[in-house]
Amino acid sequence: MLDPATILMALGVALVALLLLRGGCCAGACDSRPAPGRITRSTSSVEADGATIKADVLVLEGHELQDFLEYLESNRAAMPALNRLLDMYKPSRKFPDMSHFRLGPNMFEKIPLDWIIFSNADGGSLIGHGVTTRLHWDLNPGHRPDGWQDAVRVSYQNSHVDLKEPNSLVGLFICIEESSRKHGWAGNLIGEMKAIGRRNKMAALIIPLRPPTRYQKEYAEMPMAEFAALKREDGQYKDHWIRLHVRLGAKVIGISSTSHQHAMSLKDYYTMISPAPVIRSGYTLVQQRDGGWYNVYVDLEREFALINQGCVWVQHPL
Repeated sequence: MLDPATILMALGVALVALLLLRGGCCAGACDSRPAPGRITRSTSSVEADGATIKADVLVLEGHELQDFLEYLESNRAAMPALNRLLDMYKPSRKFPDMSHFRLGPNMFEKIPLDWIIFSNADGGSLIGHGVTTRLHWDLNPGHRPDGWQDAVRVSYQNSHVDLKEPNSLVGLFICIEESSRKHGWAGNLIGEMKAIGRRNKMAALIIPLRPPTRYQKEYAEMPMAEFAALKREDGQYKDHWIRLHVRLGAKVIGISSTSHQHAMSLKDYYTMISPAPVIRSGYTLVQQRDGGWYNVYVDLEREFALINQGCVWVQHPL
């Protein structure tokens, strides 16, 4: 007959073996993040001001935010552009900041992301970058995620909860540095997103655009659907960001009025948004610190403020 100590030891060995077979870990001894995906390098170029500007292109597929930050830290000395990205994605934050008032779960740090980095071939400075994630979508425009926040949530749901195989790529960020704008780099960056989609046999590339014109004072109070339909006399979209994507072959497939949502107490509203006193409940037009105009709902009786930012969904052909 086995003594109790031997039985407990055997049970412990069996438990460890079971955890290893199931991919588990003990007491935080292993990292639950999936292994990062492939890393590829290529080149790109544009014609601007009568000259050819060349870029080195670095693509990191399937890297969660922490994986990406670790890559930046390890390689920053060899590539100046990575220092700029570290400033963006590992900033020194003041407390509180707007991220603390986001409505709903923000799972951006926990989803698989594809990172596209364009750096100047002459000197290595950052030209621009883009970020995509993947999710499962039935390709019906009416069933797309509600907006940017919902796309992140669906990506997390698919990759960590119901384990659905993704079939669609979602462009979350496209950012060209100020000194490199109006040269055509955004089109090249979107081309890299398409390449990721084709390489991984995705069925669609969709992007929730945040139209800059929306935050000009004359348009900030418009219903999102009305704003998104605005066109110039030549029939092209009023907003230059929507116009650019359509020119590159994208099709507008819908809008969201609640792509980003933030809610806060009145005390935080006066600190974070505007110190101007609100005298009655309802919508009030305010200029935020970033210079943009926002139509904010303020409820004096319940002492809260709600900020909605919309998006225009476009789909690019793959």
